[in-house]
Amino acid sequence: HPRRDVTMWVLSPSDQPISGAVVRFSNRYYWHEEVTGPGGDAAFSVPRGVDAIDVIIAAAGYPMRLMTLAISLEMETNPQITLGSSSSLLVLSVGGSPPWPALAPANAGFGLHWLPEFFGSPAGGPHFPNSTPRGFEFELEPGTYTLCPTNQISPKCIQRTLAPGTETVVDVSSWSTHGAPR
Repeated sequence: HPRRDVTMWVLSPSDQPISGAVVRFSNRYYWHEEVTGPGGDAAFSVPRGVDAIDVIIAAAGYPMRLMTLAISLEMETNPQITLGSSSSLLVLSVGGSPPWPALAPANAGFGLHWLPEFFGSPAGGPHFPNSTPRGFEFELEPGTYTLCPTNQISPKCIQRTLAPGTETVVDVSSWSTHGAPR
């Protein structure tokens, strides 16, 4: 199948390349992962016919970026993504075992993804590195996020706005049996 080659450049707020960032791509059917090189670059191919991919960028010292990258003939084949300088802490109290919620930025093309997709480590890394005694903790870019009990939008989904420099705790441990979280 014909593919389109794309090289994404991950930059700091001061436009310096960020090496060693984990970049996960999903076209809603499969995930692919790259680690940025010394120039902040991550190269990947997208099958023709895919019009957007979901991207999760995790880099030490920067908030996690969740975004949708439109794939079109007119797109920049070397997009530059600048990570934010401020972050918000999202703490999810999920209970001891699955089901765990799905998460996405609100009002974006980003598909809902299960939490393991966010806290999975690069190959060879520890499982669940974001797990703490309080729950799963994510340093995210400020914004509004949607949490759902499944990877489908439903009336049970909730939105939380994360302001810069704040901590938001959401208890979803009762979701599977009692409805809406606190």
